[in-house]
Amino acid sequence: MSTFKLKSDKIYKNTNRITLDAEHEKKINYFKEIKNKNILLKQEYKKIKIEYEKLNNIKPKLLTDVQLKRKLCLRHKLKDYRKKIKSIDNNTEMNEYYTNTAPILYQYYENINNFKVKDEIKMTDIKKNSIINYFNEDDGDDEDADKQSPSNKNNKLSELMNYGESFQKAKLLNKYLTVTDKNYIKKNNLEKSILICEKCNEERIIIKDEGYVVCNTCGHVSTIYLESNKPSFKNPPPEISYFAYKRINHFNEILAQFQGKESTEIPQEVYDKLIIEIKKERIQNMALLNDKKIKEYLKKLKLNKYYEHIPHIINRLCGLPPPVLSPEIEEKLRLMFKEIQIPFRQVCPSNRKNFLSYYYVLHKFVELLDIDELKFSFPLLKSREKLHEQDKIWKQICNILKWEFVRSI
Repeated sequence: MSTFKLKSDKIYKNTNRITLDAEHEKKINYFKEIKNKNILLKQEYKKIKIEYEKLNNIKPKLLTDVQLKRKLCLRHKLKDYRKKIKSIDNNTEMNEYYTNTAPILYQYYENINNFKVKDEIKMTDIKKNSIINYFNEDDGDDEDADKQSPSNKNNKLSELMNYGESFQKAKLLNKYLTVTDKNYIKKNNLEKSILICEKCNEERIIIKDEGYVVCNTCGHVSTIYLESNKPSFKNPPPEISYFAYKRINHFNEILAQFQGKESTEIPQEVYDKLIIEIKKERIQNMALLNDKKIKEYLKKLKLNKYYEHIPHIINRLCGLPPPVLSPEIEEKLRLMFKEIQIPFRQVCPSNRKNFLSYYYVLHKFVELLDIDELKFSFPLLKSREKLHEQDKIWKQICNILKWEFVRSI
């Protein structure tokens, strides 16, 4: 008994063929579906808005951490829903689709109509070549007998037309999918470039990886230069390092500096210079040193870059512990900072590039949360003009978030 499996004679047809017509039909059905879903989106949007307005009517200092997180989450959801609903109402996606695909679709359906007309003409020609016409024809010379019969001509014409039709369809489908499907890789119909050998006039093949053309007959090799987007192991791409500035990271850094948690190492010579200044003023009780005094010394010594590290410096010089924020307060400050980002972008003047002063923002946060003992730890700007500018922006942010606004001046 043979152990080999016999090959089946059954021919399997590929049923997963993609056609431009079918893909276009899918898109039409998709646009109908999202129109129906838009009703549900609007209902969901109303529910979220009611919940958000309830939380928004509560003062920030009375909100729990869970409520504050929920409020922030609902706000982002409302923004996303508004964007989706507006897009569906304005038929944005559908208009964009037809703008990009209209020339391709027109050409595709125009070609189908043209091929149908040609098919009808071809069928008319076949009907003319009937049996009666055959007997009515005169016998031709041997030369005419060697000529192809009309039916053979029609068959060949049919084959050419079918090939042309399928080629056009494939080409248009390729264009269509390139426009509509981001994951689609465009097919290249270009064959391998083959040159003619100068010595033996035979075909030469391009070896793209090495940059050579080689003759298969005489083995003659020539160097060529090719442009390629593909990376090569011989010439690896240079490493690109970049640092994305994120406001929340800087905000977290300031909170850490305020509590003396930063990892920055301050040179010993800075402490030595400060001790000399303290001795000059004959200060015996180091506990009397405060932020204001240390700032004066640093300014005198032209060490302004160490202003942010004053709590850490006082801790090292005097042994006094730096201020500590509870995890709940710290988290609340972070959430409030995240919450003001979108309103700031909305109200920020076009000529302004920088964010608000971080100490100004922290001062306003602790003011809203009624933590008055921390207000002096985050001094406001000395310039009245700059402070007024920041107050104007802050007032608009408070109006959007329905927070209490307190003037700085």
